[in-house]
Formats: sequence, structure tokens, C-alpha cells
Amino acid sequence: MNNQTLKEIEIGKIKPNPHNPRLIFNEKELDDLKSSIQIAGVLVPITVYQEKEDEYIILDGERRWRACTSLGKEKIPANIIDKPKDVTQNILHMFNIHYFREQWELFPTALKLEQIIDLLKTDKDSILSRYTGLNLTTVKRCKILLWYPEKYRDLLLYKQGRISTDFFIELFPIIKKVNDQPEYNNELKISRIIDGLIDKFNENKGFSDVKEFREMRKAIKYYESRGEMYTFIKNLNEFINEPNISMDFFIIDDLEVERTKNNVLKQINFLSQTLTDDNIELLSDYYILEQLIQFRDKLNEVIIKLQ
Repeated sequence: MNNQTLKEIEIGKIKPNPHNPRLIFNEKELDDLKSSIQIAGVLVPITVYQEKEDEYIILDGERRWRACTSLGKEKIPANIIDKPKDVTQNILHMFNIHYFREQWELFPTALKLEQIIDLLKTDKDSILSRYTGLNLTTVKRCKILLWYPEKYRDLLLYKQGRISTDFFIELFPIIKKVNDQPEYNNELKISRIIDGLIDKFNENKGFSDVKEFREMRKAIKYYESRGEMYTFIKNLNEFINEPNISMDFFIIDDLEVERTKNNVLKQINFLSQTLTDDNIELLSDYYILEQLIQFRDKLNEVIIKLQ
């Protein structure tokens, strides 16, 4: 697609691209764009290809076209380029021409990535990243969203309630582990758990920040290491069914004790490696000396108690 022609095209001869990854157009952003166009005109031409004699399809700039249509403009400046040879090239061209200028919403991007996976016959992250221009992290996040049952797609697309893509991404390591259990390896049972967590989050009962799922992740690692996933799932169902139970329910005292022990050992090891003859001169500072003396006294207290 090297050939390019810039010209004014009648608005009525232009159609939106059915494969556009942007599925939602923010009304406020459109209003702001219309105000800008009324003052300064269309500063950046849209990009189209010719489908028929009097029909052009948008590859980039649908918002500008929508704004001009709403304003009653008769024509819009457009770069006309060669028609993509197939659907795959059509979608990939839109990824590469647009994504770096302004990222699309994550879930609409995921839906188009799903189509690319089907067209390219591969779901390998590195290949998808190379073809679409998406970085590897974005590809992985999109694939996480596509893992969920289709019933959640409208929720992800239209952001109903307080639920966002972050909710599903933070939940994924947990719900995937549960789904791996034979008893919960079906869409109906796993959806009941997801629905319960969505309801509890929307009603602000038990947790209010998706980052709190990390407490569950700590617990799931603990129970999995002990071969007691059934205990975690029992606790998860209790958490969902009891509105007054908070995320603190998943804090495990034994786990916190082990974490404290490991942190102390790491700090001791760090100090042992740092306080060498080679570094003594670097530590010759009155404030550091004072802190070391206080630390020595505290350490002696701890050793006496432990003995």
C-alpha cells in the first residue's frame, strides 16, 4: 500500500470500516472534536481506500468523519491509499496506523486481536505483537480478557457498574486456578463465582479495590502448596455468600509469619554482605554510627528474648 493521493471527498461517499477495533466513541470527545473542527477545520486528513467508484472505506479517522457528518460538512480531506488485499491486512493496517497515536480501549482491542488470532492461525504472543504493533504486555492482557466466558463481553465493552478490565485481569490468576479444579471446570460453575464477586464488588461489600484480589492470590498459593485447594474454594464461596465478610478473611497468619521470617533473613543477609571491611570507610558518618549502636542494642534485646 504505497500509493497515496490527497483529495477532498464528499462525506456521503465515505463509510466506516466494519473491522475498526474502535467500537465505542466517547460523546464528550466527539463534541470537543466538533468544536475544534468548527474553529480550525480538519487539520489531519483521514485515511481511506476506494471500495467502489463512489464509495470509500475509512482506515483511520472515523471520529473526524463522524464529527464532520454531525456538523453537516459536505467534504473532508482524505488520503486515499491502495485497498487492503484481504481482511487480515485491513485490520492489521488499522492497528499499525492508529494504535501508536492513541491507544484504543483494551477490550475492543482484544476483540479485534481475537479475529487476528483466527485469521493468522496462531496465538503466539511474539507473532501477534509483531503483526499488530501491540506490545507483549498488551497482547497478554487482551488474551486474559478473551479467556472469560462470552457472557461477560457486554460488561467489558460497555463498563457497566464499577467493573473494568482491571477487575477481570486482577481476578484471572485466581479464577483460572479454580477453573483448573475438576469440580469447577465448566462454564456454569465458574460463572457463578465470577458473578458473585462482581455483585459483591459492585455493592462495595467486603472489598472496594481490585488490588485486594492480591490477598486472595497469596492465599491460593498457600493452599495450593499444601494440596488444600478445596479449603480455598470453600472459603471463596463463603466470602461470596456472606455480605459482611471482608477480604481480610483470606489473610493467613502462618503465611504472614513465614513472610516476616523470610524478610528478616533477607535483611540480615544484606547487612552481612554490606558491613565488610571494604565498606567500613564508606559508613564513617556520625548518624550511621548512631543508628548502628541503636540497632545493636535492639538486636541484643531480641537475642535475649529468643534465647
